[in-house]
Amino acid sequence: MKPLFALALAAALALPAAASNAQDAPRQCFHLSRMEGTRAADASTLYAKVGRDTWRFDMAGACLSTVASDGLIVEPVGGRSTVCGPLDLNIRARNGGIVTSCIVRSLTRLTPDEAAALPKKARP
Repeated sequence: MKPLFALALAAALALPAAASNAQDAPRQCFHLSRMEGTRAADASTLYAKVGRDTWRFDMAGACLSTVASDGLIVEPVGGRSTVCGPLDLNIRARNGGIVTSCIVRSLTRLTPDEAAALPKKARP
């Protein structure tokens, strides 16, 4: 067998196994109704307390720099109450009459150790 063909064959055989493993991993989701509080750590990072868990929402831009006492508007997209990914949320920062839309780039559930290590000012 020629080396290039053997490499291509090995890669082709590995793809279905990798896809299977990715599908077997449990999805990390939460119900929006369980969200108890949020805190903007900086202009592009939001932390949320959801039940016992803490989640980090990374924004595509600095949309959270406009958050004032009016706070955030967090709504489900498409009427779904289960959030499993960034496209499931519509987040807007409100400051007086100005509302800025945020694009959620990623959602990450923190481990208990990661949540405990957050600075006090970032904890939801």
